[in-house]
Parts: sequence; structure tokens; C-alpha cells
Amino acid sequence: MRFGVLGSLIVRTDDGASVDVPERKVRVLLGALLLARGRPVPVDTLVDHLWGFGDAPLRPDRALQRKVWALRSALSAAEPDAGERVRFRSAGYLLHTAEQAVDAERFQVLVARARADENPGSRAGLFARALELWRGPALADLADETFTEPARARLEQEWLTAIEEYALARLDLGEHRQVARDLSEPLAENPLRERLVVTRMRALNEDGRRAEALRLFADLARGLREELGVDPDPEVADLHTRILRQESGGGGVPRRRLPRPLTEMLGREDDLSRIRSLLAHERLVTLTGFGGVGKTRLATALAHELDGDTHMVEYAAHARGADPAEVLARTLGLRDEGEGETRERLVRGLTGQDTLLVLDNCEHLLEPIGDLAAHLLARLPDLRVLATSREPLGVPGEHLHPVGPLPVPPSGSDPAEAHEYAAVRLFVARARAAGPGFELTEANAPDVARLTRRLDGIPLALELAATRIRALGVHGVLCRLDDRFRLLATAQRHLPPRQRTLRAMIDWSWDLLDERERVLLRRLSVFTGGWHPEDAEAVCADPDHDVLDPLTRLVDRSLVAATVDPCTDEIRHHLLESIADYARARLAEAGETRTLRDRHARHFSRLAEEQHATLFGPGQGRGIRRLDAEAANLYAAVDHAVAVGDAETALETAGGLTWYWFLRGRYREGQRVLTLVRTVHGADAHPELQATIEAGGTVFEILNGTGHDHAQQARAALKAGPEADLSRARLALTLGIALQSRGDQEVSEELVDQAPDVFCEHGDDWGLAAALVAQASHTLGRGDLAHAEGQGREALDLFERLGDSWGRMNARGVLAVLAEIRGEYGHSRRLHEAALAAAEELDLTVEVAGSLSGLGRLALLEGDLDRADALHRRSADLVRGQGGIAERQHPQMGLALSARRRGHLDEAEAYLTELVDWSRRVEWWPGTALTLSELGFVAELRGDADEALRLHTEGLIAAHGTEDTRAMALALEGIAGAHTLLGCLEESARLLGTATRAREDSGAPMPAAERGDVDRIETLLCAELGETVFEEALREGRESALPQVVAALIGDAGR
Repeated sequence: MRFGVLGSLIVRTDDGASVDVPERKVRVLLGALLLARGRPVPVDTLVDHLWGFGDAPLRPDRALQRKVWALRSALSAAEPDAGERVRFRSAGYLLHTAEQAVDAERFQVLVARARADENPGSRAGLFARALELWRGPALADLADETFTEPARARLEQEWLTAIEEYALARLDLGEHRQVARDLSEPLAENPLRERLVVTRMRALNEDGRRAEALRLFADLARGLREELGVDPDPEVADLHTRILRQESGGGGVPRRRLPRPLTEMLGREDDLSRIRSLLAHERLVTLTGFGGVGKTRLATALAHELDGDTHMVEYAAHARGADPAEVLARTLGLRDEGEGETRERLVRGLTGQDTLLVLDNCEHLLEPIGDLAAHLLARLPDLRVLATSREPLGVPGEHLHPVGPLPVPPSGSDPAEAHEYAAVRLFVARARAAGPGFELTEANAPDVARLTRRLDGIPLALELAATRIRALGVHGVLCRLDDRFRLLATAQRHLPPRQRTLRAMIDWSWDLLDERERVLLRRLSVFTGGWHPEDAEAVCADPDHDVLDPLTRLVDRSLVAATVDPCTDEIRHHLLESIADYARARLAEAGETRTLRDRHARHFSRLAEEQHATLFGPGQGRGIRRLDAEAANLYAAVDHAVAVGDAETALETAGGLTWYWFLRGRYREGQRVLTLVRTVHGADAHPELQATIEAGGTVFEILNGTGHDHAQQARAALKAGPEADLSRARLALTLGIALQSRGDQEVSEELVDQAPDVFCEHGDDWGLAAALVAQASHTLGRGDLAHAEGQGREALDLFERLGDSWGRMNARGVLAVLAEIRGEYGHSRRLHEAALAAAEELDLTVEVAGSLSGLGRLALLEGDLDRADALHRRSADLVRGQGGIAERQHPQMGLALSARRRGHLDEAEAYLTELVDWSRRVEWWPGTALTLSELGFVAELRGDADEALRLHTEGLIAAHGTEDTRAMALALEGIAGAHTLLGCLEESARLLGTATRAREDSGAPMPAAERGDVDRIETLLCAELGETVFEEALREGRESALPQVVAALIGDAGR
């Protein structure tokens, strides 16, 4: 008999039947005896528990006996003699229970086992089993009984501690996002529990949600001070500091990307030991063997054991001809725009990391994966690669570990020794899971041993067979298996013997299905990389064949795997590799391949269009994640449509993905697919679609930096683009944004300015808001702060109404820069933090980096150089490997400014030289002006007056071209510093006066935090000229008109 206190008080028989303990006082008695844990409870104590002080009956001992008799009767009614468990001893009454018969005891035993287990996977599994025992608050129905309070408080603390330790084990497995989500509820109930806060902070930080982690610390610190008058524990404060400095968490690539197996691996101890040894000394290890033998399972288990950054790349979903480097880059979350080929982006993204890459299912891409592995290993000394393949990669330095079947009992061996063989242990474990109550017995051991031999010890075959034990028994499975093997041996002799055995197993499983299940299984093979239930209904159902019931049965029979999709947190299904191959052959036999592939392509074309519509409003995050999950299916749909000449489907699918590729930064991917669909036969029959695709291809060519004259490309694309006014306006806007990101401000502004009137005319609020953000950025670049603020605020209001996170993020970014210019640092920080939270929620890496750079700039202005450097380095780490200098310009400028303020002039010059070369190359004059001014100040601080004057004058010419008053003022201040070195002191003071007046007239006087260079020059001038002469020269400068002063200086430079 079993008892439950982890929730309401319950009693069950050994076979699970509920035991009714009807009366309240009898349940109180049972609760008191259970809490005593087998120790006698004095009669007086029990009386007090049941009736309370002063309320006892006249004969309390007799009254207690009646309650004891009622308890014994209730137990005996459910299980003979169970009432005898309630016993009387001289010290009082006790309840005798078997070991771990009380769920609280089982909980404590499992927790103790978990704490002693050093393997994170099995430790997490034990904690999960322990926590599953909880049905609610301990003794919830006896919560108003005073005597239960200490026990309930103790059990609640044990529960919370177990939750914390379970979360820590899962963090070691890389489950950062799930842990952060699962700790929300217990933390809401216990907001001041510091260990719980620390654990969730770590989870959020390692999931890249750093802003949320910092807010969590702030809430804790405030709560502790307000309620207890104390500060957070040093452990919490230390983690907070490390998050600020980014000492925990990685750079642009998350630390671990590994699936977590749902079942324990059995029988591979020797393999694990051998592979561990190989990886300790060798850098490329390949697990070889046929499909279904367990290569992936071994690699996953080993990856979970090892320290360092670990990432698993699944190539089975990618067809021949796929680029393994692009697949790896997507898995690592590296954006694919920018300079350099994909391999070089991977090298940049992985440099400096102790990384293990698990490359899974390589056999169909053997040569390109081998070349990729060899290239990365040659360039990255800290990289190790663990590959799984049906044959070796054939790369120098490769070390092979053949993965064979599990050991099986030899024919004629003693059945009593069957359990010593790994194949038997695996089969029995899976059979128990499929049918509780199954055990290996003396009677069935011979059949089990024979079954494992007939299945060659292949894990996949053993697991499939185990699912049938509940219905057929071991002997029934053996009988069917014998028939199937003989049939397949005569029909499929051309297959290798081991594959022949596996196909026999799958063929036998197929034979057990009814017709509806067979139809569905073969049709499911058209999916690539899995599907959601609604996808299966759309593609596989017809009037004669539904989906949900047979799909459920296929999952139950382990022919379809069900997992939680990490992209959407929804149930997702997929076929094991060998079963998918088998099902595709069955689909071909049925003559349905073309029909189902057409359905699949049309469905995912519609899905791309539907999800495209969600990318412009409150469903944006869900839409992005859904398209992430369906990437392989979408590309398969495009490939099929192109192959069969279905131009409309190919064009519509690719067109529906263009904005998704833009948001995700997958510019190379977009360009590749759009180039492919341009070749589809019959595309010219859809001129509007074709024009949209051509224009989209041009956008991605610009973003990728391919081609030469981007401005001409953009104008040509718009001229040849769609005829509809609204479509043309959207295209003009997108081309303008693309050009702006590459530094071409003039043509960008020309294109963007074509759009707003059209958007207003058609009531397109999203288009208008996006155009306003782009215009605000242009206006800000010219120094018209008031106008830029109006545009930015109007855009933010529109995006707020639309619920578009991407739009709000971009609008806030512009407004944050404006607030910074005006010295409103607190307001600017709040805007940057809001933008950062949106970027993290949408998982937009480069946008996260941009917000971090903005926060770093504020820290720099406030004089906190250490924090500024930490934020800028974090930003640079995120974009490392994601593109070129265009992506890292902001953190690089921040690091340059900090280095100059620290007096590290050589370091500052190195950063700035690269930036000015790029700015000039792409003709981005605002960046050119700023960088030349900073280089001029470096020269001035070195005492090189001529070089300082040359650089500042060139900066003034660039600033004049932008029409940005503030940029011109900065150049004048730099020239003033150069003149000071040359001895032209009064001219220097006049230039400072002109610059000061120009800044005031622009509406943005120089904030105190930015006055370092000006204060240094003014102090020197005042000391040399005297205060009276200095002030008079300053006044003369203020009265001089900026345009005339700039023209004179530029004219002098020309002469």
C-alpha cells in the first residue's frame, strides 16, 4: 500500500486503486501517523491533533480508538490485512509502511541519488522523477491543521531546493531557454529566494537574454532592501557583476546546442570510454556504422558529458547538393551577409573557443563535409569534430570508431545470464516503457535472447519490436519476425546483409499497420526535417484518409517521433532516417510521389505567404520562429517547384520568404534561393511575381556587397520592378534601407522619400512607419534634430499601434541616439534597453549587438570606461563572423574612443584606420567625418600639429558634405586644437566660439560628458592668452557665421 503527502493526502493499493478514507478526523489521524515516519505518536498528542486543546471528548482515549478502528477498516477494505499496519505500542500508535511507500520518502531517495550522480543527464532525469511525485502543496487538505505546519514548510523547502538543483543540471545540458521559462512560476511565488533568482539569471543570460537577467537582479535587490533591509547575497551580486562584464555566456554563438535524449542509453559503456579516449587525444573522430545502429545517440550522449562549447549539426534533413558550411552557419546562428565566404565566417565565429562540433549523418554529403571539417580543423587549433556517417569522411587525421550492434546472448548460452547482455537490457527497458509490468523472467528469457539475436542487436530494431510486446508478447513477435525475415531475404538480396535485417524489421512493422496508417506513413515521407500536426493534415489528408488518429497510433508505435520544437515550443513530429527511406519507397510504389510533393510544395508556399503576413505586427516573433522551424521544408518546396516547372509556386514561396530572410540577416541564403527561382521554366508567365523576385534579388545583392554600382543596381531594380504603386513604394523603401546599411546615404534618401506619400494614400501604416524611421535616420545624419525627433516619435506611435516589435526597436534606436546627443542619458538608456529586449525576444543577433553598442556609448560618456569596453566587446563578439566592418563599426568605434581616453593612442589609431578606410570606400561621409576627427585628435595628442590639421580639415570637408552642423562643429574644434599646437592661439579661440554657437543653434549644445577635448584646448588657450583676450576671441567666433568659416577653411585647404 502506498501513501501520498506531496499534495492532498491520498492512499492507493499496490496496483494503483484509490483507497477511500472518508472522515475528516480519520484523515487527520492518518496524516499525523505518516508524518511520524513509523515512530509511535503518543495518545495525548493524537487527541490534541484531532480535537485541539480544551475540545477533547469526555473519553478521549475511547474516541481515539474509534478513529483508529475507522482507519484500519478503510485500509482493510481496499487490501486484506492492510489495517494491521496501524499498530499500538506502549508509547502510542504508529503506522507501519514498506520502504519508500510514502511519496515523500521516494522523493528524498531520488533527490539523494541525483545529488550523488555526476552525469548531468542522468542527474536531471532523477530530479525530474522526484519532482513528478508532487501533485500540489504538501498535505494541502490538512493545511489548516497546526501540527502539519513544520512538515509542510520543510517539504516545501525540499521541493524548492530540488527545483533549483534540477534547473542547474539542465543548465549543464544547455537547456537555458526551457529553464528560464520553467522557473518563472516558482520565482513568482518566492521572489526573494536568492538561489532561485541566481539560477534563473544564469539561464536568461546564457540564453542571450541579458537585459532580463539584469532586471531580475534589480527586482531582487529592491525587494530585499524594502522588505528585509538587506542587500543580495554575495553569490548573487557576483553573478550580476559577471553578467555586466559578460564573463559568463558566450559571444555570437550560444554555448551549447544539443538535443536532450528522452531515454537512458544502455549498453554503450565501452563505446563511450573508447570515444572519450579518442577525443582526448585526437581532433577528428568519426563514428561509422549503418542506419539505426545508434551513432547519433552515442554522439549526443558523449557531447553532453564534455565541457566547453558544443554544437550539433543535423545533416539528414539536407539533400545532396546542400552547402554543409551554410547549414553549420545557420545552426550556429551566424548571419550570412557581409564580406567573405561562409567558411571564413565560420572561422571568425569560432575563433578562440574550445569547441566540439558534432556533425551528424554525413554520408550523403561526404566530400563537402570532409572538406569543410579539414578546413576548419586547419584554421582553428581549439576545435574538435565528432562526426557520424555510414562511411569514413576520408580526411587526413581522421580516427574511426566503428559502432556495431549491441552484444547479444550467443546461441546455446544460459538463459539465466541473458540480462548480462546489452541488447537484452535495452529491449527489456523499452518493453517496460511500452507496457508497464513487463519483466525478464525465466520463462521468457530464451525467447528474448533469441529475439535479440534475430534482430542482430540493432537498437532501432529492438526498440521497434519492444513497442509490440504489449499486444503480441515475445513469442508472438518472434513468430511474425521469422516470417518477415524469410520473405525479405528472397526479395531483397541486393541489399547489404545488415541493411537487409533492418529493412525486414521495418517491413514487418509496416505489415502490422492498418491501411489508413500505411497511407499516412508513406505520405509523411515527403516532409523534410519534420512537421507540425496541422502540416500533416494539410498535405496528407483527403476525403478517404484522415490524419490525427493514425498519426497518434504511429507515434505510439514509435514509427513517428514526437518532440518539443525548440523554435516554437510546440509538438513536432519526424520520421527516423531509416523509416523515412522505407516510407519514400512505399510512396513511389503507390505512385503518389509527384502528387504528394506537389501538395507539400503548395502547402509550404501558402505557409510562407501566411507567415509573411505575421511579420508586420504582434505575431512577428511567432512567425519568425515558425519559419525557422520549417526552413528545410520550405527549401524542399522551392526545389521541387523549380524541378517540375511550377513557376507560380516557386515564385510565391520565395517571395513570401524575402522579409523573413531580411529580418534574420540571411542575405546570402535569400540571394541564392531567389537566383534559383529566376531560372524556373514559365516564370515569364507571371510578370508581377517575377519582377518582385528580381527586385528582391537586387536587395540581397546590395546587402551582401556583391556587384559594383549599388546605386545603379537599386535604380534599375526599381525601374524594372512591380507596377503597382504600393508594391513599388515598398520596394523603394527596402532598397533605400539596404543602401543605407551599406553607407550610400544620398541614393538611400532619394529612394526612401518616394514612399511615404504612397503609403499615406493607400492607408499603409506599417510602410509609413518604416519610412519615417529611415527618414529620421537620414534627418539625424544631417543634424536636423527637431525634425528627426518628430519623425521618430510618429514612427514609434504607429509601430506601437501595430504591435510590431522590429519597428518599435528601430524607432527607439533612433530616438535613443537623439536623447544621447542632447545629454539625456537616462532617457537614452531606457530606450536602448527597450530596443535590446525586443531584439533579444526576436533573436536578432546584429540588432542585439547594436543596442549593446548604444549602451556602451552611454557608459563611455559617463566615464565608466571598463563597463563601456565590456559592452562594446560583447557587441563585437556577437557580430564576429556575421559580416564585415559594416556590422562591427559601432563597437569598434566605441573601443577606439575608450582607448583614446585611456591614452592608448596606437590602439585607438588601429581601430580608427580600418574604420576610415571602409567609410571612404563605401562613401559613408558621416562615418568618414567622425573617424577623421578622432584620428586628428590622436595626432594632436601626439604633438603632430601638421598631421592633426590635415586630418581635421579632411574631416571638415566630409562633414560639410553631410550638412550635419554637429559634425562640422566637431571638425572646427579639432582644427582649433591643431592651431593651438601651431601657435595660432586667437584663431583657435575664435574657431571654438564658432563651434559652440553652431552646436547651440542646432538644438544640441555639447553635453558636459563630451567636453573633454574642448576643455583641454580652452584651458591651454586661457592660460596662454589670458582670460580677457581669450573671452574676446571666443565672442568674435560666436559672431561669425558657420557657413562662411567652413567655406574659408575648405578654400584654404584647396589652395
